[in-house]
Amino acid sequence: MRYTALERLAGIELSRGKPAAALACLQVIQGSSGSDSVTNLLLSDALAAEGEAAKAAAIVSSTPWATGRLLFQGWYRYRLEQAFSLGNLK
Repeated sequence: MRYTALERLAGIELSRGKPAAALACLQVIQGSSGSDSVTNLLLSDALAAEGEAAKAAAIVSSTPWATGRLLFQGWYRYRLEQAFSLGNLK
């Protein structure tokens, strides 16, 4: 079963700066054994936003293309959004 609506809602909550609300959506998916690579990437984003970097890294470590995605996000935020310090990554 796909949980597209919950994944989209989690993405919206993340974009609104509400990682705790995103985590709540994603935990419903995880509790139903519906976790896949998309859910795991969203979950890692939410955990990273909550300051849980080690947990976020552990979740995406088994996703082969996650490294490239995360490197691109870092480059994008650093270069295009001029987020040159951690305080500007919000």
